[in-house]
Order: sequence, then C-alpha cells, then structure tokens
Amino acid sequence: MRNLDETDLEILQILMSNVRCPYSDITDVVGLSSPALSDRVTRLQSERKITTRSKITAPSAARRWRLPIRSVS
Repeated sequence: MRNLDETDLEILQILMSNVRCPYSDITDVVGLSSPALSDRVTRLQSERKITTRSKITAPSAARRWRLPIRSVS
C-alpha cells in the first residue's frame, strides 16, 4: 500500500463532505481527467480507504493532514 498524495487526500476530502458528488465536479476541483479520477477512486477502494461510494474509511488521513472539509457544488 502506498502513501496518499495531496490529490488522493483532496479526493477523499471532497467525498467525505459529499459522498454522492459527481465525478465531473471532482475533476474540476482536483484537475484530473475522468478516467484518471476513476483509476484513483478504484485504487483507493482496493486499498480500503473507500469501502463503498457511501462510506469513506480514511477520515484519520484527513485529520492527520488537517484538511478542512468542504463541499463541492
């Protein structure tokens, strides 16, 4: 398992604030293409940072990095 980079943490932060956030909104914020975002989310799921689209299991990572939780609209 590799360390989370800033983009991974930003994706987790967005999903923690709105787990149903559309990928198109997330790509606008983090600056990734849709396929790149999908690959990252799939990897985060395989690493058990995200267990489903409705549950984020890495809030400790956000706290460790002191990330503010923000919403994407």
